[in-house]
Amino acid sequence: MTDGELGCYESQRIISGKITKKRRKIIEHIVRSFNKRWEAPYGYSRNGYAYRCGCVHDCCGCLVSKGMDVEFHEFGNNHVAILTIGESYNL
Repeated sequence: MTDGELGCYESQRIISGKITKKRRKIIEHIVRSFNKRWEAPYGYSRNGYAYRCGCVHDCCGCLVSKGMDVEFHEFGNNHVAILTIGESYNL
């Protein structure tokens, strides 16, 4: 886990080895599912708007956003997928 700006954190997971097209599609599906799940951490209203944390103060420390990115690299016969999860908090 690395510290970015104040209230922003990143964690990385590195997957190395043979990443076939099927495995790549599975990893990309997991990333899309994760991002869909966390695009509104507090749920949605009936109108489709994302709920906020509900705190009165703007610097409450609650989770604002969470998302995952993936990068694929190839070094000769070795394939690497780097999964990065970023979290932002209301500070």
